[in-house]
Amino acid sequence: SLVCRQFQRCAMLPEAHESMSLVLTEGLVDRLPQVARSLSGLRVIDIGSWVTDEVLFALRALRGSVENLNLRGCYKITDAGMFSVAQLNSLTSLDLAFCNQITDAGMASITQLTSMQTLNLTCCRLITDAGMASVAQLTSLQSLELGWCNLITDAGMVSVAQLTSLQTLKLTGCELITDAGIASLAQLTSLQTLDLN
Repeated sequence: SLVCRQFQRCAMLPEAHESMSLVLTEGLVDRLPQVARSLSGLRVIDIGSWVTDEVLFALRALRGSVENLNLRGCYKITDAGMFSVAQLNSLTSLDLAFCNQITDAGMASITQLTSMQTLNLTCCRLITDAGMASVAQLTSLQSLELGWCNLITDAGMVSVAQLTSLQTLKLTGCELITDAGIASLAQLTSLQTLDLN
């Protein structure tokens, strides 16, 4: 397709390998395994809401280079898709906002992404305190967004308090978190921004 030909030309440019990004279209998905070698400089993937677990399975061909994966609003993605995301072992940023089918099982599958620095779970309403116990294993996290994750309680904050590198924490609309949960965050000495709006 035209998109594939244009992207292959871009991938051959030396400067593109410094910080290559890709807006993934449906026409490119089937070609990912074939063009994966020419995408060694790929750092950022931005995906539309049409994406399914099968598309994430295809993305595994890009493991080792992708650092930033934006899945915001990909409402068709389930925990099975998270297993594929977990293969992208160089990820430092993952946006799952509004991916409302992802559960604690999905969080458990990404615990091996130890380089993760930024995680957005806004409106992932099926994630509970058990999911926070998994997130607590992502010890490099600096930014965590949990807005409107209505099943997270004070127990989840005890887990979050283990993320000693955390600088930004957003808890907007987390109605089950009380003063006791907030108090447990006192040990986060690197925390610079706490959003409770």
